[in-house]
Amino acid sequence: LVKKNNEIFIAEVKTGDSASIKNISTRRQLLEYSVINNSNRVILVDISNQSISIINFFKWALKKICIYWKIKLGSNFYK
Repeated sequence: LVKKNNEIFIAEVKTGDSASIKNISTRRQLLEYSVINNSNRVILVDISNQSISIINFFKWALKKICIYWKIKLGSNFYK
């Protein structure tokens, strides 16, 4: 967790190819963090390139994913 301007973000630190948002496993992981933490933004830190990216997910997409997971995993998974 990181905090900037009173906003708390989930930050994922990666190196090499996995530090790219083009990496499917990284996108999936960031999306999961976003859904679990009820936030449409997460931070991706690329140590190799010394860069920080804020990744935004569309709220409507997150809502659809949450509904799917709620059905698959039970109603107490996400509120």
